[in-house]
Amino acid sequence: MPANLQERVATVMVKIILKIIRKYILLLTIFLSMVLAGCIRIPTDINSFIQIPSITKFEATPSVIDQGEVSHLSWNVVNTASISIDNGIGNVAASSTLPVTPAETTYYTLTARNTFGVITARTQIIVRVKEQSETKSGNTPLIVQFSSNRNTISPSESATLSWEVLSATDVVLSPVGKVQNKGETVVSPDITTLYVLSASNSFGEASASIVINVISDTSSSQPNVYTVTLNAISDESGALIKGTQYLDYSRTGTACAGDTDINLASRAFLSFDISSIERSLIDK
Repeated sequence: MPANLQERVATVMVKIILKIIRKYILLLTIFLSMVLAGCIRIPTDINSFIQIPSITKFEATPSVIDQGEVSHLSWNVVNTASISIDNGIGNVAASSTLPVTPAETTYYTLTARNTFGVITARTQIIVRVKEQSETKSGNTPLIVQFSSNRNTISPSESATLSWEVLSATDVVLSPVGKVQNKGETVVSPDITTLYVLSASNSFGEASASIVINVISDTSSSQPNVYTVTLNAISDESGALIKGTQYLDYSRTGTACAGDTDINLASRAFLSFDISSIERSLIDK
């Protein structure tokens, strides 16, 4: 090829390259202006939304029945992938009511799961024996009734526990303390609490328990959302710039996603330190 022709071809190529460079410089200038104006945000941090299941209600109505009578389990769960209840009930919908007829005093446990964790709630149905008379001398204590007017409350609310015990010389309601054989008391736990009624005499002991579930907001259908802001680790972040050959990549310390100013594909990667996330949220 003649030298003058080579020179002309080179001149044309340089003009084309300069034109392309000017084009991308203009686009980069516009992009940076939008970034500075707040129109575009380059993510150098990450908002981690950890959504665990939330059981807003799980209770039995009524919580005390006679043998052969029906009680209804009702529940409401949000932000969950699967829900199940034990005692042979199995998988259930997120919100429903189910009639049950336990033959004896029974605990029911509801379990909700998603990718972030598992949460459970427990309720009790007390089954009374019909026509039960005073226990004769020489028998162990009998807890005729131990119930709560509410099984689920918010931290600012209260529930009333009531009980009746026969043939007991000592009755203790934990964590309240020693109580009479028959009575009631108002409790206002800040967290979900197990209350155990224990009765004893010289012939033996008997006990029953109730769980008062404390939910942050029983009226809200929104799941618990935890937001954690993490800063990118600059020494472990950057981008891979694709070259002209197959599997030809070069690493740069600047996070860049998309095309570079010379139209080369760029893949950004960011590394974060998650040690600032509370372990309790991760365990859930």
